Amino acid sequence: MDVSNGPVPGQENGLRAIETLTSPRLDANLERMRHPATWAASLALALSSTSVAQVGGVDEEAPEPIQPQIRLTGRVIADSTLQPDEIIEVRLEGSGGDRIGFAYTETSGAFQFRPVVLEPGRFYYVVVEYEGHRPFRERLDHMTDIRSGAPLIVFLEGVESPAPAPDPLDDVVDVRQLEAAIPAEARAEYDRAMEEIGQGLYLSAIPRLERAVELAPDFYEALNSLGGQYVRVHRYRDAQAALEKALELSPASTPPLVNLGFLHYQEGQALTEDGDADGARARFDRAVDALDRAVRNDPTDATAHHYLGAALYARGDADRAEAMLDLALELDPADDEVRLVLINLYARQERFDEALAEAASYLERRPDSPMRPPLERLVEQIRGRIDRRDRRDD
Repeated sequence: MDVSNGPVPGQENGLRAIETLTSPRLDANLERMRHPATWAASLALALSSTSVAQVGGVDEEAPEPIQPQIRLTGRVIADSTLQPDEIIEVRLEGSGGDRIGFAYTETSGAFQFRPVVLEPGRFYYVVVEYEGHRPFRERLDHMTDIRSGAPLIVFLEGVESPAPAPDPLDDVVDVRQLEAAIPAEARAEYDRAMEEIGQGLYLSAIPRLERAVELAPDFYEALNSLGGQYVRVHRYRDAQAALEKALELSPASTPPLVNLGFLHYQEGQALTEDGDADGARARFDRAVDALDRAVRNDPTDATAHHYLGAALYARGDADRAEAMLDLALELDPADDEVRLVLINLYARQERFDEALAEAASYLERRPDSPMRPPLERLVEQIRGRIDRRDRRDD
C-alpha cells in the first residue's frame, strides 16, 4: 500500500498533527473490494515543548487509581459446533448496562479482558449475545472468586430456530444473482472503470461508473465503487446516496458499510480541522455505527476493524479503539497503517516504549515510505520526552 504525505492540520493545544494518506488495496474479488477512496488516519501527537508535560489532557503526575487493576480471562463454550474462525464478543457491564470492558474470543473460545478497576460495592455482569443461542448474562461474583484469578466459563445454550413461514418474497433473487441481467454496455463501462482505478486514473473512472449506474440503476458493484470514488473527490452526499442504494440492494454486504464508515470518518476529520467539535463528534459517531455493523457482518474483516479503531480513537474511546486495532493487525499483519494509529494512541497515553516499538516496526517494514521523515522526527520527540521525564524523576 503506497503512502504519501497529506495536508498538515493546524495546531491544537500545542499538539503537532501528522496526517497520512494511504491508497487502498484492490481486491480481485468484487464482493470483497474495498472502497477506492483514500484512507486518512490522523496522528495528533501530544509532544509539546511547553512547561506542562501533558498528553491528551492527562498530566504526567496524575495519581494512580486507588483500587488495583484486575485482569479477567475465560472461555466461551457452546453446546453446538462453532466454526473454527468464529469470533464472539464478550462484554463486562455494570448493573445499569453501562459497558466496563469487552473482549473477543480466539478460535479456541478463550478471551481476556484488558485490566479493569472494579469498584467495591458495585455489581458487574458478563454478557454474551450470540446468534442461535440464548443471551448470557451472569453476575461476575457468581461466576468466580474474582481475587482467585480463576477463569470465567461462559456456557452458551443453543436454541432451535423455528421453521420459517412461507414468504411471498422467497422468489426474489439476491442482487448478485442478477449479474446476467446487467446490460453488456453497463458491464463494459464498469470493467473499464475498474481497470482505470487500478491504474490510479480515479477521476476518469467516475464518469464510467456513473454511466454504468445510469444504464443499470440496480448495479450493486458499480454503486459501491462509485460511492467510494465520490468520497475521494469529497462529493460526500453523492457518495452517501450511492452507498446507501448499494446497501439497500444487498443488506448483508459489508463493503458499503465499510465505505460509509470511512465517508463519515473523513467528514469528521474535516470538521475537526474546521474547529467544529460537535459536528465532528456526530460524524465520528455515525462512522462507528456503520463500522460496528460491518464487523458484526464479517468479524474477520481486517479493514473494517482498522477503520473502526481509527473512528473510535477519533471520538475518544481509546480502550475500544486499541482492541479493534490490535484485532485488525491480528487479522492482517501486513496492514502497517494500523501501526500509525497505534503510535498516536500510545503517545497520548504516555506509553512511549510501545509507541517507539511500533514506529521501529513500521520503519523496518516500510524503509522507503514517505512517512519515514515525519516518523523519525516523532521518534526524536518521544525520546526527548522520555529523557525529560527521567531527569525529573531523578
